[in-house]
Amino acid sequence: MTRRRGMSLPLFTYPAPRSSGNTPPLLSRHKRGPSKGKLRWWRWPLIGLIFILVFPVLPYGLLRIGEGPLYQPLRAGMRVAQVHATATGTLNSMQVELTLYHPDGKTGYHHVYLLEGDRWLLRDEVLTYAGWTGLQSGYKIVQLAGYDGKQLRLPTKDEGSLNGGEDVFFDFLRDHAWTSSLGKTADYRVYARPGPRPQGTTYDILLNGDGTMRTQQLENPK
Repeated sequence: MTRRRGMSLPLFTYPAPRSSGNTPPLLSRHKRGPSKGKLRWWRWPLIGLIFILVFPVLPYGLLRIGEGPLYQPLRAGMRVAQVHATATGTLNSMQVELTLYHPDGKTGYHHVYLLEGDRWLLRDEVLTYAGWTGLQSGYKIVQLAGYDGKQLRLPTKDEGSLNGGEDVFFDFLRDHAWTSSLGKTADYRVYARPGPRPQGTTYDILLNGDGTMRTQQLENPK
């Protein structure tokens, strides 16, 4: 008598599904897409086209967004600033009271500076845009300093840059010649000597249509 060591489980098999004569084999049902190389060949021309379209108008878009708050409109004959300068009695030293005005005539800035030099200097920057851009040409006053005929002498205390000084829009147009179709940059200066103590001398700073400035000396009250 033989002893059975174990019992094997029954093995069930199922019949394979019947396939019709028109059904292709299982492996043939997988559809292969186009190769990756065929999919990618058009990407580089598309990227190049986007670059060609976007790159020239990017500076224009930045200028359109950011130039408005920084620059005042150019208006011939407009008073843009007033300077009251008084010699302190010390050689080549003066006290300068600077007032800047908005286009509506309201005071936008007022400060008293101590400068060295025999003259004070006021500098503005001008952005002049091409008519097709739709951008308004403008100016902003960016510097007050003393001048001794050879070099500028900044205020003895760090008062910060007027109106933020030179900005990215001005620098971009100035440093890239290919942007000349968008606009042009320029900066202009006016100089004048301080008046004697105690009255000093007061000057109105008037703007010309091209952004240059001129001084108009006022009579100080006696």
